[in-house]
Amino acid sequence: MSSALQKYVPTLDGQNFQAWKRQFKAFLQSQDLWGVVNRTTLRPVAAVPANPTEAELTSMLQWDTLSERALGNLVLSLTPPVYQTVEQMNTPDAWDEL
Repeated sequence: MSSALQKYVPTLDGQNFQAWKRQFKAFLQSQDLWGVVNRTTLRPVAAVPANPTEAELTSMLQWDTLSERALGNLVLSLTPPVYQTVEQMNTPDAWDEL
């Protein structure tokens, strides 16, 4: 687990949502991941979906990597019972659910 995540973000246990939300958002902002979570940084799409260019594939992969990093950090900051409520969701939907 990231030492900054451990140091600054409490584990969400269901009772400390307001404190967790503020700290986790700040953590994501510090990691340039907040845009993925709040949907201001959208996943790129190919101009021709059946035939994406190499640059388009690279952009999509970069976004996917950011999304996975955000989700990984999210999961690390949840207790198991809280995680069970969002385990099948993508990062933005999990944030909205919490």
